[in-house]
Amino acid sequence: MQLKTNVWVNKITSLSEARYCAGMGVQFLGFQPSVVDVKAFQGITGWVLGPSFFLDISEEEMMPSHLDDYACDYLLIREDQVDQLPATISSKLLIKKTLSISQSGGLHPEAAYLVAENWTLDSLKKVPAETIVMVSNPDQVSAVISLPIAGILLQGSTESKPGLMEYDHLSAVLEMLEIED
Repeated sequence: MQLKTNVWVNKITSLSEARYCAGMGVQFLGFQPSVVDVKAFQGITGWVLGPSFFLDISEEEMMPSHLDDYACDYLLIREDQVDQLPATISSKLLIKKTLSISQSGGLHPEAAYLVAENWTLDSLKKVPAETIVMVSNPDQVSAVISLPIAGILLQGSTESKPGLMEYDHLSAVLEMLEIED
């Protein structure tokens, strides 16, 4: 399945969710080391073909000491975490930033992409093309994808029981983004 824009899904917690996203055409899957340990990460990413992987440490108080153990393409961090990164990190950086109406979101010199959270449409009109926009509900999608951005970021969910997971919030957005053949 092909999508109208790049889709990043963060907070993946299970193989079934990762496989669902990959099957729906999601290009990037994200994990939090405080939720998914290295062994689980390796198990999930070893079974999923297609998407690139990113590690989200933007909500961590302290820099995890075992970042090198996660083989990922991108690292999602806050702007104030850039100076704390170990020199051994080779992942490209996604830098999360809150945008207000009066504030444009410039791209940090170390960043491959800016991740815009708590945004307004006016603030998104001032961001660089390398911006990934956090989308929390399907109503935001049509307005956002009409802008020249690098993609959208959705949130995964947690399994209620092993193998039992709701994908309603993801499927609603992914179906809106599907390119009809």
